[in-house]
Amino acid sequence: MRNTLWKGRKTIQLRRCNFAPFFHFSQSTSIIDMKEKLFLHHKWAELGLVPPYTFEELVQGHSYCDACGTKITYVYRCTDKHGKKFEVGSDCIRHLNCSYLTTQAELAKKELEKQKKDAKRLERLAKKNAELAEKQRLWEIENQLRIKENIEKLKEEFPTYAEYITWAGTDEAPPYVKAIRDSMASKPNYRATYNQLSALEKAFKSHQLSLKPKSDCPSGMSEITGEIVSVKSQQYGYHSTLKMVVQDDRGFRVFGTVPTCIQGKKLTGCKVTLTAFVEPSKDDTTFGFYSRPKLASLLE
Repeated sequence: MRNTLWKGRKTIQLRRCNFAPFFHFSQSTSIIDMKEKLFLHHKWAELGLVPPYTFEELVQGHSYCDACGTKITYVYRCTDKHGKKFEVGSDCIRHLNCSYLTTQAELAKKELEKQKKDAKRLERLAKKNAELAEKQRLWEIENQLRIKENIEKLKEEFPTYAEYITWAGTDEAPPYVKAIRDSMASKPNYRATYNQLSALEKAFKSHQLSLKPKSDCPSGMSEITGEIVSVKSQQYGYHSTLKMVVQDDRGFRVFGTVPTCIQGKKLTGCKVTLTAFVEPSKDDTTFGFYSRPKLASLLE
């Protein structure tokens, strides 16, 4: 039985053979193209390859096509019906006009191109990250030098707070104190506000008090002599009351109302003595609350 291919007024008759189901000639196929495809199939047949062919993988390298001997960069590795392996180029697969084999080869090439693009993109990203890391390292070095220079200027400008500024750069200082110190000195034109310097002083004195030995707070009427650590105003309804924390020389702290006789003076950091009723805290034995203070006076 014969197959008939129409090409204009010319008629091409093909005998059925074993490879006929693997070829699909369209009406636009020329006689030369048809002869090239038939010749290519016979070329594969001469190598002992039996259809159907199976596509295995695509690798990029330098090799030679087993069908035509041409040097190829994209190596398509395939197997025939009996499992015989062979390597061909993209032209030989395309000219074979085997749809399923061509489709698999094209998908493999697209995947390979995608992998190459992803590798280039990752390489560019790694290079950019390395440049940013180097810039960050240089900026940190420059910032540390600027901080060191500005710290010396701050000590010269504010000699009273020089000890606090120096302590803020040690490992004993908490993180928030280091942040205050760096915020003052990291700018090209350094600027220190009164609130920042006061925060350093308060943190330093609090640290010094924490190093002192602690003792349990007494109970009942007691005489309290020590340093006023802090003073604040508390609002009660329509009026406010002045409160203070006193660090006793014996190692405990008490909180209570500022006696009227010493109000209106600068109290923070001053030495005070008074007699009051003391009640220890339930949560901390080294802290207590005093009430009904009397005989209060500031010591020189």
